[in-house]
Amino acid sequence: MIINAMPAPLYRHDDLSDAFRDYIEMALTLLSRGNLYLEIEYYRESDELSSRPVAFRLEALSPELVQTKFGKTFYWQPPSDQNVESEHWTRELLDPARLITVSLPRDLRRTMDRALKIIQIADQDLDVMQRFTLGKQGWGSGFDLQEYQRRSRNIVLRETREIGWPGRGLLTEGLLDPMKAWRAIQFAQLVARMRDIAQDGLQAAIARAGDEIGFEATMSLSGVLTQTDLDRLQNELGSGVIPMAELLNPSFHRT
Repeated sequence: MIINAMPAPLYRHDDLSDAFRDYIEMALTLLSRGNLYLEIEYYRESDELSSRPVAFRLEALSPELVQTKFGKTFYWQPPSDQNVESEHWTRELLDPARLITVSLPRDLRRTMDRALKIIQIADQDLDVMQRFTLGKQGWGSGFDLQEYQRRSRNIVLRETREIGWPGRGLLTEGLLDPMKAWRAIQFAQLVARMRDIAQDGLQAAIARAGDEIGFEATMSLSGVLTQTDLDRLQNELGSGVIPMAELLNPSFHRT
């Protein structure tokens, strides 16, 4: 029943681990941009709403269509027939008893918003360069990619003149690997924290459905990195016990 109830963005799974993995990927994407909304839909043997449900299904709502106003939460539904001009979007009031809202803590929300802003700016710069080199703006724009790359190399050479080629070789001789490993562990900690938040939201939805239907179920993970694993890896970064290759790829070192 749990497998069939799992929200599936693409297709249903026959294995709980695959269904959970699919859910986590979707949940992390939604949480990185805002809240995660899980709606519980119950199934009954009869049409009587007073009868006890026998099954349920979870649906992840599109956050851009969720609206909260005066303490109530609404969901905008597209017209049933988009070919009819008289059809309009309708607003449906969501039942708070069937809605689970998952949010990131304030500090994590600030981190994600700041990171997404920087990534979007970087994507814009890349898009501008592609338009000038491959798009229609490239013809007659005066932008020369080879000249741009040459000047970029000259800037690097000029600003690193004092350290010379031996100093520049620091970037390629593995001496920066500890810093790279630390960043890899930091990112793995971020992903693990968001994964746990998404799992808690799913567990809350299952528990609420269990209260209505009459069952108890608890989800536990195995074979994945935990916060304890990552804290230990971070502490061992300075001890030199674990090979650097494993620290650069924290996902390969799990309990």
